[in-house]
Amino acid sequence: MMNPTFDTLSVYNLDSPTSIGEWVERFKSIVKCIPTEYDHLIMYHLENRLEYDTIRLPFQRAVESKVITSSKTAYDYLIETYSTDDVLENLYKDFIATSQSKTETVESYSNKRQTLVERIELLGNTLSDFEKMFHFKSGMLPHYREKLEAMPEYVDMTLKDIVKHMKALEKAKRTANLSALLRAQTDNSTDTEGDNVTDAAVAAYVQKHPEWQKKGPRPKKNKTSNYKRGEFTSINMKPHYIKDSSGKWDPDGSDKSLWELRIKKRHDKCCPSKTPHLYNRDKFNDTACCIICKNMNHTADKCPRLPDLKRAGKIK
Repeated sequence: MMNPTFDTLSVYNLDSPTSIGEWVERFKSIVKCIPTEYDHLIMYHLENRLEYDTIRLPFQRAVESKVITSSKTAYDYLIETYSTDDVLENLYKDFIATSQSKTETVESYSNKRQTLVERIELLGNTLSDFEKMFHFKSGMLPHYREKLEAMPEYVDMTLKDIVKHMKALEKAKRTANLSALLRAQTDNSTDTEGDNVTDAAVAAYVQKHPEWQKKGPRPKKNKTSNYKRGEFTSINMKPHYIKDSSGKWDPDGSDKSLWELRIKKRHDKCCPSKTPHLYNRDKFNDTACCIICKNMNHTADKCPRLPDLKRAGKIK
């Protein structure tokens, strides 16, 4: 308990492909076995997982100057100092965009969304029941949504009720499909006897719900987009906000003050529309892009989602 293994966590350095926010979350999950009264041990392990020259030495100076006094302040220091993207914002994007795949079970989908909710709330942002319910319904497979919406009690269902009914529908569909498969095998066999379905419950369900065996229309694919969501993030915009010594825009320049101001404003949850000069240069493939909704032809300071984020308290 006092000496956890870090086999799954690399030493953090400035060139790490993992964002500092995600790295900190992984570290916290490893050391959660250490009792809170042994916070000095957590600090010891944290310091020894930082690359010596570039991160550990400044970290040690921050401890000596009392800028860091506990593991919590250490986490805040690392994220504030080395974050190049908004961890909370990325988690919230995943929370909104996560949907159930065709082969994914209800249990897996439900657990995936619950994990995102827990990670967001661990960072100090509480999600409303409406948000949890709305995005859960938006992400579930269409045939589950259609079946649930046909139920009279649907409007009064809690999230727990919806998951329970989805599991029942999943089981019913699975048994119905199994029944159809067994029947097909029996019909196509000339030398096998005794393969008829004898499960009375399955047979009754198949007879009562034949629509489960019908194939619905294939969803239309959106062919209007020439990019994939997630192909660009905030850090990809950094070269557009760097100048050289003469004040000209140059991705290899040394003046990063504008980019550093953007990071600070994002950390303070400042609305992009209040500081458009920190976002209006964002481009992906020479086209304006938005790091909030991941769409093209507009930048974050003009994103239509800003009012919703304000109402939800995500930005000020």
